[in-house]
Amino acid sequence: MPSLRPLLAVLILPALLLLAAAPSASASIHDAFEQEVVTKINALRDEQGLQPLRSSRKLARMASRHSRDQLKHDKLTHDGGNGTPFSVRMASIAKRGIVGETVGWLPDGLNDRADALVMMWMQSPGHRAQLMRPRFRKIGVGRWYGSMGMSPGLAVTADFASR
Repeated sequence: MPSLRPLLAVLILPALLLLAAAPSASASIHDAFEQEVVTKINALRDEQGLQPLRSSRKLARMASRHSRDQLKHDKLTHDGGNGTPFSVRMASIAKRGIVGETVGWLPDGLNDRADALVMMWMQSPGHRAQLMRPRFRKIGVGRWYGSMGMSPGLAVTADFASR
């Protein structure tokens, strides 16, 4: 009777290789920079005894679109470039809980520095309050490279939700 070992190796090895190469759920939501922002915020939340934020694909898409919109309209704001208020933009999330947002600008030379961005937010009382809000459970970070005025860099948005 032939051994099943060679057959099992042929069937199982490719499946194991595919599983090892598959990206994690959080890796598919945020790129390395965006994930570093989440990690740094969660480390600061942990220092304050707060729950870590979970990455949300929907919030990340919203944050990315808003970052791109800010560059398109050449202004750093929570409202849409066409004047749409933040509350309207976030209405689909807000109907199930509370929402918040931080926006930031990293000029060239700092645009790979997630730590610099998070520290800028932490030095602003309003932004710090958003990052440290105990009821928030989810986060989505989105960035877009372009120019604000004559300065090239990154527009970064972090959207938060309680549910």
